[in-house]
Amino acid sequence: MELCAIRADLLKARAMQIQQVQVRSDSMVAVQMIVGTFQPHWEFLWLLEEIQSLRDSFCNCSFNHHVREINGCADFLTGIVHHVEEVDFNISDLPKALSTHIRNDALNMTYYRL
Repeated sequence: MELCAIRADLLKARAMQIQQVQVRSDSMVAVQMIVGTFQPHWEFLWLLEEIQSLRDSFCNCSFNHHVREINGCADFLTGIVHHVEEVDFNISDLPKALSTHIRNDALNMTYYRL
C-alpha cells in the first residue's frame, strides 16, 4: 500500500511539473526497497521500477524514513483521506490543522498519538 501511495504521489508531482521532491514515509521497509538496501519480494519489482523511473524524472528526488511521531502531516492525512487520489490541496488554502502540522514538522516537533 505504501509503495502504491508513493508512486501515485510521484505521478501527481510530475504532472504538476514539480522539479524537487522529498518523499517522507513512516515505512522503513518501503524506503529501503526504493533505495536498494532491502531485497523486495518479486511481486513488488514492477512497482519499484516505476518508482525509480519516476524518481529519475525529477531534478532532485529523495526518499527518507520518518517515524510517524515526527510526521504529523502524514498522520493527519491518513485520518481524513481513504485513497491517495483524494488528496488535492491548494497550497495557499490548506486546512488550518494541516498548516499547523506542516509548520510543526518543519520545526521537527515531536507529537504523541493517543
